Amino acid sequence: MKIYEHYKIIELPEMIRGSHANRKSEFVLINVAGSAKVKIEDRFSMAVIELNKPRMGIYIPSMLWKDMYDFSKDAVLLVLSNEHYDADEYIRDYKEYKEIVVKECTFIKRK
Repeated sequence: MKIYEHYKIIELPEMIRGSHANRKSEFVLINVAGSAKVKIEDRFSMAVIELNKPRMGIYIPSMLWKDMYDFSKDAVLLVLSNEHYDADEYIRDYKEYKEIVVKECTFIKRK
């Protein structure tokens, strides 16, 4: 993955970050210090991953809904993206996201 953008999330114990999906951006989240939880969701399932060790990370492909929360007071989360920021590719409404993933999902017909 070629990295075009990066930023750090620092000291946000009471905040929820993310709460969106991206049409084309992929992300790698790396825990630098402290801890944080990442909830990822697609059409079929949801998982919560606790990043609580230095250098522990998670790859998040496009079209997954993501929330980052429960940051410790010393949390530093490094976020890497394969795309430059483009507000038009963000889906910030959860209901809209669910409608899109249901519509774009193709089912295999069984005989």
